[in-house]
Amino acid sequence: SVKEVFSDELASIGLYGREERRRYSLLKKATPLVFAVFAVIAALLAGKTAPGMIVPATLAGAGMGYIFAQSRFRARQADFIRKLEFYLPVVMERLVMAVKSGLDVIAALKAIVELEKGSTKTVDPVTKLLDLVCQLAEAGLGFEDALRCVAGLVKCTALRHAFLHLAMAWSEGGELVMPLSELSDSTQLYYQESVEEEIAKLPVKATMPLLLTFAGLLICFITSPLIQVMSVMQKALPK
Repeated sequence: SVKEVFSDELASIGLYGREERRRYSLLKKATPLVFAVFAVIAALLAGKTAPGMIVPATLAGAGMGYIFAQSRFRARQADFIRKLEFYLPVVMERLVMAVKSGLDVIAALKAIVELEKGSTKTVDPVTKLLDLVCQLAEAGLGFEDALRCVAGLVKCTALRHAFLHLAMAWSEGGELVMPLSELSDSTQLYYQESVEEEIAKLPVKATMPLLLTFAGLLICFITSPLIQVMSVMQKALPK
């Protein structure tokens, strides 16, 4: 079942289970068909029952459905990356605490996964990825290679950075508490900077609707006087 995760792009939105992957794939494939059916029904209700209009309506509906499915996929991918960036510092801090208690990295990862599964019904996405790492390691893949493979599943720069540095710390051996602590601090700093960047964008996001509203009101106020001026000018012109 772990190999199936590497077969398509569904892992990039956090879908790892066989059943949830099957449901999402069916829904994504059915979306263009549903849009095409509604487009044909709308064309029939509009009175355009000519055979030549059925095919264009079907193609237009299927195209809109495909675009909608792709936009939903990108939105879900962005939301998944945001969740990874949020939970990554928390999970890395747990890993540091587990290693400080005397566990090695693999045992610490397994403890984090088991603790998360036992305490909550919904496991956070970072712990799910660590669970994949543990499954790959138990299946015979090297721990460093397992981290690199799982890091390649998602398009989250912070998580890839953390997993690759964790793989390097594991391969080099020696004292792990210090490099893991530095890695945990870097993930927290990255998330803090991303939040500050989002906050910095808020004034622009809040100002643009106001500017558009002001421009619309200005056009409404100016339109009536302009119409009156143009009417007076037309009357003043010699016939």
